[in-house]
Amino acid sequence: SEEVDNSDEALLRLKTDCREDPTDPGKALLLAEAYLERDQAEDALKSLRKAVARHPPLRRNMDMIFAVANINLEQQNGAAAEREFEHAVSVEPDKVGLHI
Repeated sequence: SEEVDNSDEALLRLKTDCREDPTDPGKALLLAEAYLERDQAEDALKSLRKAVARHPPLRRNMDMIFAVANINLEQQNGAAAEREFEHAVSVEPDKVGLHI
């Protein structure tokens, strides 16, 4: 599998990509993944929240919702994860089963 380049320079490049193209959930998810590779789950969550703040429609993107939910689960924050899963159901009730 391909190694994620988690150097400071790569992280800076990913942050810049997110700012320059705030509508692309893929870039936000890559940045979050880079933080997770560095064991910085809280920074991963913050980066996803910032992405949504920059482009609110991302709050309805299922990949973004599930990324936040899964990070919360890994952080033993069941209540926050549950809120995300409930949000997913409210956004796309027919598709949630495909993600779980």
